Amino acid sequence: MIRFVLPLLLAIAACAPEAPKPARKATAKAADPDALPVYRVAVAPGGLLLTDVRGGTAKPADFGLRQSLLIAILARSFGPAAEGRDTGCSRDFARWPNGLTLWFEAGSFTGWSLVRGTAAIGVAPGLVPAPAIAAGKGCYAR
Repeated sequence: MIRFVLPLLLAIAACAPEAPKPARKATAKAADPDALPVYRVAVAPGGLLLTDVRGGTAKPADFGLRQSLLIAILARSFGPAAEGRDTGCSRDFARWPNGLTLWFEAGSFTGWSLVRGTAAIGVAPGLVPAPAIAAGKGCYAR
């Protein structure tokens, strides 16, 4: 009798529904545009400086930052970018109408260039505003 009861109990246990998992806290994804603040942006020798428009200190967006995250952050400030690939130097780019272009390699931020700088883009201390400036690795006018 025990020979028949044990397999029957195991079969019933295998059919039992799985215990409900505890609910996970909802967290905003870093690349979710609605979860990101709007920043004032300044170019800097090592990347960008981002200052929350609600006040606060500047936070660096250094070279090496993930491409998708940085584009999402700047899209909140400047709107969507024109994205593409410069086949001449094998780098991806994101370009905004305000003259800012960001350069990426293998999904990481590697450089920026700025032409026709506007009031929407600041220049960090140590950089001299000019008609066209750049920093990092990118595809620049040849």
